[in-house]
Amino acid sequence: MRKVLLVRYGEVFLKGANRPHFLKLLTDNVKRAVKPIGGKVWLSDSRIYVSDVEDMDECVRRVRKVFGLYSVSPAIECPDELAGVCRGAGRTHS
Repeated sequence: MRKVLLVRYGEVFLKGANRPHFLKLLTDNVKRAVKPIGGKVWLSDSRIYVSDVEDMDECVRRVRKVFGLYSVSPAIECPDELAGVCRGAGRTHS
């Protein structure tokens, strides 16, 4: 399991045919914001994700300054099975 940053964006869905252009621009801006601290940035399922950073608090601070974002939430990437989700939540599966 690894720590990731879940980034939600706002009104990009209103952009119509230009939507892919605006999503790439927004993703590139997030990449630029976290470049000094490293990390991996990708777009998937209408969300932008950031991972592999040493200082998650600094990453959150930097990403929150990017224009056009709705929210930034630290998260944990878990396997997609009940036992893995329970481990990620710090609980035991019974």
